[in-house]
Amino acid sequence: MKSFVFISFFFVFMSGFSQENELDKKYTPPTNSIFNNLFKKNTNSSNSNSEITAKNSVGFIMTALLRQKVVFNYQRELYKGLTLSTSLGKAFGKDIIQSVGFQISETDFSPNNLTSTQLMSAASFDESSLYFNGGIRYYYSGKSFEDGYLDLNFSHERFQYVLTKNVGGYEVRGSGKAEFIMNGFSAGLGQVFAIGTNNNVFHDIYIGAGVNFFKYSKFEKVDQQNTSGYSQQPYYNSTSAYLNAKLFSLYLRYTLSFGF
Repeated sequence: MKSFVFISFFFVFMSGFSQENELDKKYTPPTNSIFNNLFKKNTNSSNSNSEITAKNSVGFIMTALLRQKVVFNYQRELYKGLTLSTSLGKAFGKDIIQSVGFQISETDFSPNNLTSTQLMSAASFDESSLYFNGGIRYYYSGKSFEDGYLDLNFSHERFQYVLTKNVGGYEVRGSGKAEFIMNGFSAGLGQVFAIGTNNNVFHDIYIGAGVNFFKYSKFEKVDQQNTSGYSQQPYYNSTSAYLNAKLFSLYLRYTLSFGF
């Protein structure tokens, strides 16, 4: 009797196990079904997992347009995480941000000469040389064009303004052209965000500070007297000499680049 009960139980168990296997096969989706990947993390679709292989980049500095400049940038890897950066551009109008900077931090006040602030406030843009910026950049990760970096730069530019015929109630005599020569040094921190199929499109955001040293045309105030010895209205006269000025600056820059 006990043997009969054991054998009956064994056959019932095996029958249920066989039905479970058949149901599993019936309701398990095929290996290529979209349901198999519904809750599975796709480790291959994320661009962040792709290695950045670019050794060079060419970019356009978008924020330079706010200063009425068109500036392009080229960057080349020198060693792991160390790159050389060069920018070239051209001004096409008056740099309002620079003019405001002179007004805020004027360091060249003189009662007998037109200051840099007075020149820029009473003049219109005439022409400029090529804008040049060169520097060294180090990426903390040891991989070029990846994540955060430290930037050291030198910049140079010449530009020319034309003064109005009257400044501060005094006549301007001579050519009326004021030339500015700028040499600047800056340092800052930045972050690169790589996107695209091959991680070769770079969004570069930079924040820095620096000091710009200027030489600008000297316009000297001239006191005149008539033949009777009485003083007449003074005037400003252009000279071949230059005066010096210094401008401390803050920089916020966004560059869109393409790596190769």
